[in-house]
Amino acid sequence: MDSKKIALSFFVLVLFAGLIYAYGIKSAVDELSVENTHVNENPEHEEPVIDEKVTVYFFWSNSCPYCHRQIPFMEKMSEKYDGIEIHSLELSNNENRMIFQNMMQAYGARSGGVPQTYIGESDPIIGFGSDETTGRQIEERIIWCAENGCIDPATRI
Repeated sequence: MDSKKIALSFFVLVLFAGLIYAYGIKSAVDELSVENTHVNENPEHEEPVIDEKVTVYFFWSNSCPYCHRQIPFMEKMSEKYDGIEIHSLELSNNENRMIFQNMMQAYGARSGGVPQTYIGESDPIIGFGSDETTGRQIEERIIWCAENGCIDPATRI
């Protein structure tokens, strides 16, 4: 091979590597933008729909001991906060099970375990330890949504 062919091959290789590098940066930036954007894509509205009240979806099962620990906690939250609307959905009901499956899909939840609690746009809270642990986490989300506004989780379905 003569020097012109070597130089041309090197130039093509560098150009190709530059294109791959530039595409990789653009993809990484696009990926970061997508990962950090958790806005409900509602075709009728440019902005997410924010409710003045805090809407909570609490999915549970009669056969679940953790669920039975969370039920009284959710009742306390309902009494403590005026602007809260709790949808308590027991999963032996087919309609509730369908809502649960749609909610899991909309939020990308990987576990079908219960209890599951959906508040605003945050990932669901799965399981319930105690009022002091998981309960505190639920209450903190309720307070945050009351102060900052959150979507009704069902708007993502």
